[in-house]
Amino acid sequence: MLFFSLLAAVQPSPYAQVEATLTSFTAAVAEGDVATVERLLHPSSVQVVALPGSQMVLDTPSYLGAIKAGKVGGSPIELVVSDIHIQGSVATASTQRNLGAMVLHDAVTLVHTPEGWQIVAMAVQATPVPG
Repeated sequence: MLFFSLLAAVQPSPYAQVEATLTSFTAAVAEGDVATVERLLHPSSVQVVALPGSQMVLDTPSYLGAIKAGKVGGSPIELVVSDIHIQGSVATASTQRNLGAMVLHDAVTLVHTPEGWQIVAMAVQATPVPG
């Protein structure tokens, strides 16, 4: 019984788990690590990306294909995670990803599954950096 009490004390908080999921996702995208991205995206996930003058909607297979084709990722990404809220098995977070020439402001929704936290939706505002 003491073992399980100690184990529970060592487990990271759900907030730390959500932040770790978002950090791992961002690093995997930057490195082109399709297997990790696939593990962290819920199979039914969708991303709506608002670009200057247009929008794109990407489901999981489309996003993974964009990474494989080198259209997404491949360069360092600076991440800031803020405003994590958890209600049961659903979490939301705001993130900012700095890509150098572009900044992405994200509203992210995650669900807790037997595999851990997975991203189910992202609304992304892509803003070019002047200069």
